Amino acid sequence: MAPGSRWRLRLRPLVVALAVAGLGVALARGEYGYLARAATLAIGVELSPGQPDPRLAMYLLAVATLAWTLAACAGAPASGRRSVGVGLALIVLGGYGFKWPHHYLLPLFGLTLIAEAARSVRDEELAALPFASQTPPIGDTAWSAYITLVTHGLRRTFDDVHSLTTRGEGGLASSVIVGDASGIAVRVRIERIEGAVLALDVVLGREIDELRGATVTAWAIPQRALGVNPAGPPATPSFKTGDPQFDERFKTRGNIQVFHQLFDDGLRARATATLYGWLAYWEDEGLRYRVYPGRGAPLDHPMPLSDLAFGRGSVTAERLVHVIELLLEVALRGIPARPAGDPTPEPAELA
Repeated sequence: MAPGSRWRLRLRPLVVALAVAGLGVALARGEYGYLARAATLAIGVELSPGQPDPRLAMYLLAVATLAWTLAACAGAPASGRRSVGVGLALIVLGGYGFKWPHHYLLPLFGLTLIAEAARSVRDEELAALPFASQTPPIGDTAWSAYITLVTHGLRRTFDDVHSLTTRGEGGLASSVIVGDASGIAVRVRIERIEGAVLALDVVLGREIDELRGATVTAWAIPQRALGVNPAGPPATPSFKTGDPQFDERFKTRGNIQVFHQLFDDGLRARATATLYGWLAYWEDEGLRYRVYPGRGAPLDHPMPLSDLAFGRGSVTAERLVHVIELLLEVALRGIPARPAGDPTPEPAELA
């Protein structure tokens, strides 16, 4: 969003509040009796009908403040924040006189909306912030050498492994490693901007768009110091796996039977120790894992980004290779092997 747009969004609630306050003053001077009756009928605030109530200035200030709040919520980009505004409006319409039946229902409905929105509004607003890399820039020579190490490391498990780095506009570069293991196509993509790593994306089987509902998702709960972990694909309902260590590290949603098909005790323990970000599985189609180093995950997970950036010590690719091998073991329990000779599957269409 351009700076001018942000300033307009900030000024709009102020303009609305001033307009409401000005309208209230005008009505109080010219049509006080009408204003007093409207306040009583609408929200249950009883003003003395004969002469202006001594508390009128306080009421006008409260209404202007409320108008500011509602206008700010209505113009917010996050749907959760807009729901908070709707909830506040319903509470105000309910008033406190409770003379009509709907006066009981409106505040109750408003509180329900606010309680529901409060669960998601923080994550929505943090996710909507301008995306910037939290990792140090890495020189092209060091990065190319690291991708070569990863490629060689994967050859002990994968067949026909190849890597390629492409460059786009705005300093964006993508390093892609593709291969095949036990009849499952694997694609590893690492996005960088101006040399700094943005995200690691691993797809096993068919590539499914993350907007499509998944059969099972596991979303790593980040430590507060690591910031927010961007949301993964949708799935319902939420469930507990029965593994206290795993449930403390991940929020799981979707089909619990399918989850236990994918993860035995050993795989859950390894996932708890090594995975951040989110993992999603679409039954019999594909598995996808994404992590943003430095954003909801440690800076050096699962790649030694600090060592690569500052040239410290001997860099190895074992951590990333182990993560990909773990994902392959999970995928083998839920994705049918592709018959020999079949082409690599194309990305699936949205459902």
